[in-house]
Amino acid sequence: MAKIFYCGESSGRLGVLRAVMPFADLKPLMSGETLDYVGESFPERGLPSSAQTVMEIARDEEDGAWKAGFYLLEKAPLPFEDSLRTFCKAASTPI
Repeated sequence: MAKIFYCGESSGRLGVLRAVMPFADLKPLMSGETLDYVGESFPERGLPSSAQTVMEIARDEEDGAWKAGFYLLEKAPLPFEDSLRTFCKAASTPI
């Protein structure tokens, strides 16, 4: 299962778990996002912006294009939340 975390601002350093869903369901949404692989550990505070969206891919869901570990998305939590809700509504996937 993939996990989406919203970090920074009022959610603090460790972030808030926003969604847990199969990565296969999220792949179409992620194909349109700008993101960076940051490793197998949750990213440290001190990243470029005050609010971040972080995704974790479980080892059992990695494939050739996606490594297990953590990815930092370019979109901040609020814009990503809009994209996630729109995507899930269109795909009839509950979040």
